[in-house]
Amino acid sequence: MIEGTLGVSEAVRIRAMSVLTPMADDPDELFQRVQQGGSAVTYWKNDLGPRCSSKIGGDLSDYPIGEALKALRAELPREMASRVRRIAGRAPRSLQYTLWLALQAWKSAGPSDWSSKRTGVIVAGHNLNRSHVRENYLQFEQEPLLMDPLFSIFALDTTHVSAVSDVLGITGVSHTVGAACASGAQAFRTAQMEISAGHLDRVYVVSPVYEPTPPDLEALAQIGAIALDGIDGDPSDASRPFEMGRKGFVPAHGGACFVVDRILPQNQNEPGLVLRSAAACVDGQYEPVPNKDGQIRAMSEALDQAGISPSDIGFVSAHATSTPLGDRVEMEALRAVFDEPVPVTAPKASLGHTLWSSASVETVLALKQLQARTLPALLNFKSPDPECAWDQGRDTVRHFESPFVLKNSFGFGGYNCAMVFETRGT
Repeated sequence: MIEGTLGVSEAVRIRAMSVLTPMADDPDELFQRVQQGGSAVTYWKNDLGPRCSSKIGGDLSDYPIGEALKALRAELPREMASRVRRIAGRAPRSLQYTLWLALQAWKSAGPSDWSSKRTGVIVAGHNLNRSHVRENYLQFEQEPLLMDPLFSIFALDTTHVSAVSDVLGITGVSHTVGAACASGAQAFRTAQMEISAGHLDRVYVVSPVYEPTPPDLEALAQIGAIALDGIDGDPSDASRPFEMGRKGFVPAHGGACFVVDRILPQNQNEPGLVLRSAAACVDGQYEPVPNKDGQIRAMSEALDQAGISPSDIGFVSAHATSTPLGDRVEMEALRAVFDEPVPVTAPKASLGHTLWSSASVETVLALKQLQARTLPALLNFKSPDPECAWDQGRDTVRHFESPFVLKNSFGFGGYNCAMVFETRGT
């Protein structure tokens, strides 16, 4: 047992994954788009109203989720397709995204012998149907009789758990977890702990698409957290981690789902992707201010629990929000943990900040980069901040040999999470 932790959980297999972002709705396609220098950031496609200062973001509002679910139903067993139709027909758009992500991961995972009683669902995030809730509050003020009659159900985050468990026939331990922008990482950690404790053999780790409302965006604007517009009229330039011109993070839509399995003794050497460790701590304060000591602790404990040293890491997938203070503090923490520079990538430069789902969405990309042993040049890294100088790979594709990646995720209110993933036999 490592001093100061709850103990070391066993490694678990990443059996399958799915992703949905404005750039791509397939993990391989997302990897290729980012490698090619693509960006998810545009001007918002929906009118947020004159009172909202935010003009740019990664926007999924025109993604044809209804058509995507209909096409997916044609590939499902009849009873499962019927359940999807029953639930999705009345569901808010946010819940439709979640069903699509879970079903895509289910398809990718293939047949399984795991019992439904030993399979669980862990959903990451908070206020996941927030746009639907806001619409109904506004409708209540105008005409209460026209509100969604299922509003009391759809207002709950747990609806995402019950919908996925219903559609997939899951009856094991299932719940939601929240840790602000580290929610996805906390969900991975919880899944690993449930499996290590012997409660479950398989877990669906779901990070739904969170759609911030105009008041949410305006509140972030008023505390100076987000970039409000593009640089020189180009919104794709606005997310600039570790760069001198950064003015805040760029909110974005995005979600992901992973199927995480227990590794049986006879399958220990099976090729594939593995979560070696997931460490978490808090700073003991509620202000949205990053804390170097907490970040150092999370990274150090993740490495210790994985049984590896900093020099074993192939690259770090940084939290790197593109905020002036956040990027500097994370880089200070990285320098304290690593004796020598290690390649660092900043996925929010390409994806924007998908908030509660950011840890999961960025893990999809990190795992694909780990398998390829290749990192792209960091997007929008034109004038590096001297205080953040290290090894972000300006203007160059980087290659590495190590099978390990460290993924950082930090959240408002002092949530610090770090995970170590490994690719085996590839």
